[in-house]
Amino acid sequence: MKACAAEKKSEIESIALDVIHDNGFDYTVDAQVVNMEFDRREYGDITMPEGTYDALRITIGNAEGHNWWCVMFPPLCLPAA
Repeated sequence: MKACAAEKKSEIESIALDVIHDNGFDYTVDAQVVNMEFDRREYGDITMPEGTYDALRITIGNAEGHNWWCVMFPPLCLPAA
């Protein structure tokens, strides 16, 4: 999975830029495969423990917004809602 994400980095950035531009914005996009800290998350009966995990991190603009975890993985969030 990690190698696939790294291999598709340019394609991921291109798709994100297309969506951003289609919505009238001009943010930059940077995709990186990183090893980073995550807080504990609870979604209904599912608990994702805190820890350091490999991740595909997509930075949009100055990265001043919120994490869009639920946009990427709605099934984790919908049962909790």
